[in-house]
Amino acid sequence: MVETILGGANPMSLKSLSIRGKLLAAFGLMLALVIGLGAMSALQIRLVNGSARDLRDNWVPSIQAIGEVKLTYSRERTRAARAMGTPDAAERRNAVTDYQAARSELERALRTYEPLVSSREEQALLDRFKADYRTYSNFVDDLLAQPPGDARAMAAFNGESVRLWRKALEALDAAGKMNAEGAALAAAEAERSYKRAIWATAGGLALAVLLSVICVTWLTRNVAGGASSLSNSLLRLSRRDYGFELPEASRGDEIGEMARAVATCRDGLREADALAAAQAAEAASKVARGERVDGLLRGFEAEAAEVLRGVASAAVELNATAGEMAGTAQDGVARA
Repeated sequence: MVETILGGANPMSLKSLSIRGKLLAAFGLMLALVIGLGAMSALQIRLVNGSARDLRDNWVPSIQAIGEVKLTYSRERTRAARAMGTPDAAERRNAVTDYQAARSELERALRTYEPLVSSREEQALLDRFKADYRTYSNFVDDLLAQPPGDARAMAAFNGESVRLWRKALEALDAAGKMNAEGAALAAAEAERSYKRAIWATAGGLALAVLLSVICVTWLTRNVAGGASSLSNSLLRLSRRDYGFELPEASRGDEIGEMARAVATCRDGLREADALAAAQAAEAASKVARGERVDGLLRGFEAEAAEVLRGVASAAVELNATAGEMAGTAQDGVARA
């Protein structure tokens, strides 16, 4: 299973790798996992940062800018009301000056907000506010041009101008609501990106741990296991036990080379032991044959000595008999 995971469709190719190649493959895989995990984490951080940047650079500044526009717009309305309610001409001129200053502040606030507009819908609301504001400001300017205390101007200011002011304010409120909703969506997306980053990082870590365990198991079984089996074979070889197999000899790495060398050594030692045994048996056979020949010779010598002793005794007896016969013959001659 480990070789299949690491080797794909050809797990036997891993067995032909050298130990150095296997270690490099395992550590290369781990390095690729670390790099991949880092890249994935960086991507997730980038997504979270993108959502946060969208909040920071677009939605929040837009909400703040719209709030500033509404504040200056309300301030302008307040100063216009003060100018309309001032009966003294000199004080009215000062109030109108304050009103115009508030209008300048509103224009600056609008210039700050305009670059933050991020959609056609928001731009349409801004254009609508500008159009309604021009209508409102022109109407108020006409009212302020009337004499102080003019009843019809005051009635129009408290009536029609309020309607126009609120109509323009509705566009600002809609733009503010749109930006608030966009900020809420961006915050929710940032939260989702954060959760995805957590789960993706956890999944990447779990995968890295799993593949690390697989690599360690594979190296233990393939390298350490082969070395341990070869060590046991060498121990049996040192005890002149030749009845072991060497499956590691089929490997293409250094362990396979050592296993083939051990197999050659085993076969050579087995042949040498068989030759020595044959030579020892032949020597023992020669010694036994020599001992048999020596026994035969000693028996022959004993039997020959016994025969010679018999012959010598017979010769002595024959000599004695011959002497007696010679003496008898001499006596016979003498008597004759």
